[in-house]
Amino acid sequence: MFVNVPIGIAVALIAPRVLAESPRRPGRFDLPGAITSTLGLAALVYGLTSAATSQNGVSHWATPRSSSR
Repeated sequence: MFVNVPIGIAVALIAPRVLAESPRRPGRFDLPGAITSTLGLAALVYGLTSAATSQNGVSHWATPRSSSR
């Protein structure tokens, strides 16, 4: 169940040794782009989580009718 946790810890410990630091470049923070991408991802997650639920909240992702199409 928690197989990814030790793998993630190992990768986090090895990454600074393997990956070189990129040079810093001056620039501005893209606030409209950050807001747009955050709202877009939130809408995508909301759409995927509520796509196959009926009005009473029952999920139908595993039914043969929704998984065969």
